[in-house]
Amino acid sequence: MKRIYQIIIEYIKIKGFALEDFTSNDFGRTAKAIKTLLLMAKDDSLVLKALHWIAAKDYIDWTLETVI
Repeated sequence: MKRIYQIIIEYIKIKGFALEDFTSNDFGRTAKAIKTLLLMAKDDSLVLKALHWIAAKDYIDWTLETVI
């Protein structure tokens, strides 16, 4: 769970969200998508690279599901 939480924190930073505004529903939805990404990538650093890559593309409103 710590791995997922660390990636959630990075996702929040990348997206420019405020951690205190994240609800338990937001965490649950985000954690589910990150678990999927971790299963696909099998590597935390690859998931983080994917998040930074898509953020650099300047898509208007990307989500974790976009990365998946």
